[in-house]
Formats: sequence, C-alpha cells, structure tokens
Amino acid sequence: MIAKTYGLLFVIVCSAAFASSLPFSSSAHVSPAALDMQTDPNTALSRGRSLLKQGHADQALSYLETALNLFTQTNNTRGIAAAQDALGDLYMIQGQDKVALDHYRKAYDSFVAARGKDQTDQAAASSLASRAGSTANAATQTAASVVDNGYNANLMLAKIGDANYRLGHLSEAGSAYLMMSVKRPETAAAKATRRLGGLGAIGAIMTTGRPSVEAPTSAATGLLETKKELDDYRVAIVYMTYELGLGRLAFANNDLETARKHFQNALEAGSGALPVVANLGQTRRFRAAARTSLGDVALRQARYKDAAKMFTDAASGAQKDARLDLMWPAQRGLGRSLWLQAAQEKDAAKMREQALNAYREALKTIETIRAGSLRADESRTTFLATTKDVYDEAASAFAETALLNSPAGNALSGKALDYAAESFKITEAGRARSLL
Repeated sequence: MIAKTYGLLFVIVCSAAFASSLPFSSSAHVSPAALDMQTDPNTALSRGRSLLKQGHADQALSYLETALNLFTQTNNTRGIAAAQDALGDLYMIQGQDKVALDHYRKAYDSFVAARGKDQTDQAAASSLASRAGSTANAATQTAASVVDNGYNANLMLAKIGDANYRLGHLSEAGSAYLMMSVKRPETAAAKATRRLGGLGAIGAIMTTGRPSVEAPTSAATGLLETKKELDDYRVAIVYMTYELGLGRLAFANNDLETARKHFQNALEAGSGALPVVANLGQTRRFRAAARTSLGDVALRQARYKDAAKMFTDAASGAQKDARLDLMWPAQRGLGRSLWLQAAQEKDAAKMREQALNAYREALKTIETIRAGSLRADESRTTFLATTKDVYDEAASAFAETALLNSPAGNALSGKALDYAAESFKITEAGRARSLL
C-alpha cells in the first residue's frame, strides 16, 4: 500500500503550480484557440497540463509533445525540462512507469543544463552589476533562476526514485534519492526567536486542487510573499519527499525501525513552526501520507492500536482536504488494524463491526473515485493494482463474520446471511472492476 499510493501522491504533488512558472506569450493577430497552441510553447504546455489535471490524457499528450518540439527548436532547456516533466507525469498516472522514468531522466538532465547556463549568466550579470547599478535587478533574477532550477532538479531526482521504486529497481531508487540535496527544516524553537512577515498571501496561493509542489516553479511567480517563506516551503517539501522515499525503501526491505524513523521525520517536517506553511494543503497531504506509512509500519509490527490511531488521523486529514486518493488507503489500513486488534480484545464483535465499517468506507471512497474523479479514466491500470487488495480483504472479512455469526452446521440465516451476501457483492464488484 505504501508503494503505489505514495507514488501517485508524489506525481500529483509535483505537478500543479507550474502554470505560472513560465511566461505566457500572446499574439495580437491570431486566434487563441487555433494558432497559439501551435506557435507558443508556453501556451501549449499550459493547455496540456490543464487537460492532464482534468483527466484528459489523450488530449493532453498532443499539446505536451507540441510544447516539447517547440522548446527544442529554440533550445530552451528550462522549457524542455518542463515539457519532459509533464510527459513523465502523464505516463506515470497511466501506469507506464518505464516510459515515465525516461521522461523524468531527460527532465533532470535539462534542469541541470539550465542551472549551469544560469550560473554562467549570473557571473556575467554580477560582473555588469558591479559597474552599473541599473543591471543589478537582472543579476538578482538570474540568481533566483539558478535556485529554481536546482530545486526543480531535486524534484526530478525524487520522481526518478519513485519511478524506479515502482519498477522494483530498489537500488536505482535509492541512488536517486541519495543524490538529492536536502536539509532538515528549522525546528519550532529556532523559529520562535525571530519574527516572520509577509504571511498573508501564503494561504491563498497554495490552494490549487492538487497537492502541488510543482516542478518547475519560479521565484518570480509570487507563490509566497517573501524569499524566506518560499525557502522554508521548498526545504520542507524536498525533505519530506526525501524521507518518504527512503522510508518506502526501508519498508520494502523489512527494515521497519529505519522506515519508521524516516516516516516520522517526514511527519515532523510537515508540522513545522511556520503555521501558515504547515497548514498548506501540500504539507497536510504529505502528513497524511506519512501517517498512513507509519500506520503500515505499526501494523507490520503488530502494534494494532498505534496503527489504528495513525490511520484514523491520516483519513481525517485527507477528508478535510477532500483528497479521496489519500482517504481510501488510510480507511483500508484502519479496517485491517481494527480487524487484527479484535482478536486481542474481549469485545471482539464490536471491533470487528468497526473494521467492517472502515472497509465499507474505503470501498465507498474507491467507487466515488471511479465514478467521478477527473483522473479516474487515466489511472485505471495503476488504480486496479492498488485497490484489488481492498476488495479481497473486505470480502474475506465479511465472509468470516458471516461464519462467526452462524451456528456450526446450520445454514446461514439472519445477520449471518446478510454478511455473506455483502461479501458476495464485494467479490463481484471487484471482479467487475477488473473488466473496465
């Protein structure tokens, strides 16, 4: 559950603020609906990403490929990186991890190349600025671009790690994560001694529909009012991504204590001392992922009460953010932990019923996603791989409950028959979904 759920989360997390990262160019003598998409790579890229968010991957593909071709023609390395990143997101959402990995690698190479070019430009701009004050602004903007490209390269390494993990290439995934440049966010005590200003706009600017770190992004977009706040946000996001990635690798290798420490680090980083940043949708969603992962660790360690608490907190946070894709893994985890905990409790019947209700909620969330999610059609292949076990576990739990409520040797009747019927219904629903 940790593996594929977090994978989709990270793709979503790293793909929404980009719309404002590259300048739009307009033509006064052409139709916006016709010619702009074919001649302006920024417009094509923006349109492609918008369609992808709306779940229209088939339409988005042509726009993104057009943007890539146009950026390539002008040797715009930053634009090439942005288009490659978006194409990687498209194929990752569709479950084509190998193709996505190739695009992410190319995006990373382009961001690194863009950073090298910016560093050269920065040196030249700084030299000019020392002789002419009027060019100081250009030097400042170039320096910001260097930082942006470094940040985006970091995010590409995280995506490369995630794609490798999903492909089962754990060694390559670990190498990618360890190449990231990260630092631990400041603690509450360190921040309490100084005043922070410019917090008013943070809540408004990070409220896009998807959890969005967004690569690429630009310091010039005005995402946060002050450079310090932007830096705090970026440090936290990169650090949480890094810790969650290493935690998944440790979990896959059954190194549960190491996994727990990494997930705990991610959770604490998302609960930092800067209240507005800590309360942004993006950091809240990372916290939900960290809590779900901590619940998985506790579950494997047979700490069922601890697991249930983590899953409950994760589900509550995801529900507040209306993130159905983060709700069902926590709901499923809660069902598993309560079911296993029931075997250790005196009032086992009550706890089993609570477990069944958690499974019902998980299935309800999954069905809601299938029926109405903007991304449902494009993620069916991956979605089936991550939810089949929910149907299987739920059907098994209901069937076992039916037997527990029926006297030995007697035909099912009453409540036992109801449980058996629900088990059959869940089984059939799971089979039907595999045909879609």
